[in-house]
Amino acid sequence: MDYDSPIALDAKKESSEQPASAVDWPRVISLCAVGFLVNCQPSEAYLTHYLKHDKHLTSEQLDNDVWPYDTYGSFAFLIPIGLVAEVCGYRAAIGAGLIFRQATRLLILFTGSVETMALMQLTYAGATAANTVYFAYVYMCVPPEQYLRITCWIHMAHYLGNALGSLLGQILYSYAGFDAHLENLFYLSWGFSSLGLAVFLLVFPAPLHPAPPSLVSMLLRQDGPSAVLHELRSMYKSFPVQLWSCWWLMGIGSHQMIANYYQTQFSEIDPDCADTLGYVEAIMMLFSAAASLTPSPLARQLMFGSLPVILGSSLAVGFLYYASTLWQSSVYDSYALNIAAISIYSFQYAAASAVIATQIGSGRYAILFTTNSFISYGISTIIQQAGSQHDLSTSWYYYLAAGQQLVIVALVLVLVLLSWISGVENMAIKIEPEHGFAVDGVSDYHAYDSLVPDNGIGSLRNYKGTT
Repeated sequence: MDYDSPIALDAKKESSEQPASAVDWPRVISLCAVGFLVNCQPSEAYLTHYLKHDKHLTSEQLDNDVWPYDTYGSFAFLIPIGLVAEVCGYRAAIGAGLIFRQATRLLILFTGSVETMALMQLTYAGATAANTVYFAYVYMCVPPEQYLRITCWIHMAHYLGNALGSLLGQILYSYAGFDAHLENLFYLSWGFSSLGLAVFLLVFPAPLHPAPPSLVSMLLRQDGPSAVLHELRSMYKSFPVQLWSCWWLMGIGSHQMIANYYQTQFSEIDPDCADTLGYVEAIMMLFSAAASLTPSPLARQLMFGSLPVILGSSLAVGFLYYASTLWQSSVYDSYALNIAAISIYSFQYAAASAVIATQIGSGRYAILFTTNSFISYGISTIIQQAGSQHDLSTSWYYYLAAGQQLVIVALVLVLVLLSWISGVENMAIKIEPEHGFAVDGVSDYHAYDSLVPDNGIGSLRNYKGTT
């Protein structure tokens, strides 16, 4: 039996054009506050420096024996955390992630071996895996026409927390003597993580509607396996979901890999760059915050032009990754190239989340996000495992991440070709969504209804909102 979420049911009852509902600011602020606080980490810019100079780990140990466990852990935790969200609820999964953050802080402060630092990366991976559920929970808490705006705001809060933490860390490092006592920055980060946990326990909002029956409960029915398979297939029936999932399968994992190595690249080019890393991280996160807001004014373009957006942005990120291995005469070149690449990724992630969410009528946001991320991290896990076995340099990880961007382009083009071959009628079915988001202040639940696949991508015909 198909499940229609209250969102989908409400969408079907409404006309295609109605005033967008007012934002519930206390609800949105409490959602954003948790992400802001747990990402306000003054120590973040100094992690590599701290592990090298205070914990006495080498670059080779970090590259091959510590950093890969972040990707390994993300791969291992994603499906379990998605199932926790399905069976026990989104809030339970998010709470588990916040507990993992506490474990990460304890390990990094009170242990120092290669093995425990690898374990620290595993617990951190558990925390970041729960981020996937946290971002998905937004769609349980706001009406569908607000999906795009609130997605942008929640991602912006995430990056602004990083920016403030990095700036605070730099100020304390440069002017308050924390350069001689780096562990104090990590205690401060622990304090912000604990504040985020407190806000979650005290004021985190309840969902606006109940979650659909869990896939586990469906599996226990007589027709369980076929029902679950039908449910999973229905999540991917929309063409925009397929497009952005092609990006997700490579984009998320490759970003995670580069996030582990860009500080190492900086330190290899300029061993003394730790003195200004906080400023660099703050600028990087401010650009990311601004980029994560970009999908909101581009609502119409995202609805009708996801294909060129994915192709163009992926090629740009691949070029920037590759260029950062060539232009290393100055660390500032590396700063600029990495900031640009991560900013584009921030735009891609916000856009992918919002567009995919508008296409899912069953309300299974967490399971789709975690499934896509699981595959992406699985691919990156294989890449990093092979790299650590062959003692690859930092630049080689950048080459591999750039190659993954080309794979995105190839996957998308193959999908378009297959969709074209499948025929116009099938394509029309793929493009129609369950509900849309507000465009120009108007709720447009059926914005894709006027899409006609004359070119297999989604041409427009008789769309009243265009000029």
